Amino acid sequence: MRLKMRRWVVRSVLATGLIASVCGRPVGAEEIVFGINSNWLILKDEERTNILTIRVFGRHIENGNISPRSTNILNIDCSTYGAIIRFSLPPSQWAAFFGDISARQRASVSFTSTQSTPQNVPSGRPLIMTSNGRGNFVSADIEPDPQSPLFRAARADLLMRFEMVGQTRYFRIQKREIIDQMVKRSWIDQNVIYSEHSDAEAFTLCTEHIEFVRFAQMRIDAESGRTFSLPRLNRGAAYTAVRRTLIRSGWSPIIDERVDWCLPEDDRCLDRPEMVACSGTGRAVCRFAWQRGDTKIHILTIGESRDNVVDGVQCFSGCRR
Repeated sequence: MRLKMRRWVVRSVLATGLIASVCGRPVGAEEIVFGINSNWLILKDEERTNILTIRVFGRHIENGNISPRSTNILNIDCSTYGAIIRFSLPPSQWAAFFGDISARQRASVSFTSTQSTPQNVPSGRPLIMTSNGRGNFVSADIEPDPQSPLFRAARADLLMRFEMVGQTRYFRIQKREIIDQMVKRSWIDQNVIYSEHSDAEAFTLCTEHIEFVRFAQMRIDAESGRTFSLPRLNRGAAYTAVRRTLIRSGWSPIIDERVDWCLPEDDRCLDRPEMVACSGTGRAVCRFAWQRGDTKIHILTIGESRDNVVDGVQCFSGCRR
């Protein structure tokens, strides 16, 4: 699901202790170069609706030759528990760089901008990642930190230091227009729906998603085991006003398991991650998911603009009769 956002000016990003000083630049022979697309991408995920995953895709560049295979080299998974950073490469490339990688293999990772000098790069503990045996190294849950270089403009030329089994490799991650074109063409050819976000937008989307699911889950857990009657709503009332009333009454907007994709031009989804589906034809019906305790409901609205109005409420599960 694409979460639209207020365009806050946010200086970013992610992971306490993620920055570490890299003492001097490595020689070119030690560097593994990946070209990446300029902006973060969000692709519709059918299986993990409660997790917002923002991705950067890359292609290995060796001796000026670009690999034909694209990989989602950097992922940020934003969920109730915080954020997880994933660094992904095809297994064949891991084998070429480090040899065989076993599941639960641990690695130490740190990032810095190559535009910085060792004197002005903040120091900190490297991020510990663990292999899942499927071409991914995954961090533990971490809290967003505005000091990481991952979401800054410096990511145009980001140096990643990767240490494992006594070996150190430097991955130079560079924004390249040709990679942008390749990645987007690939998704268009496959009819994959995606949305594109700047560094600041991606950071804000991640932090807002974490806050949203945490707030909802905290309220729901406080009334776990209880069921409630359907709320009484006035047909024709503006959904914006009804939304505020529901929250004050103890109901929480939730991200539904069957959530549809929110089209970029559809402002009925703006700041409403509880949207389940919206139709653009007929009466332009939308469904919005809410929960209180063990009771889940869908609010139905009609109207093609953000001024859509309530048309009814349906019990989804656990409603008191």
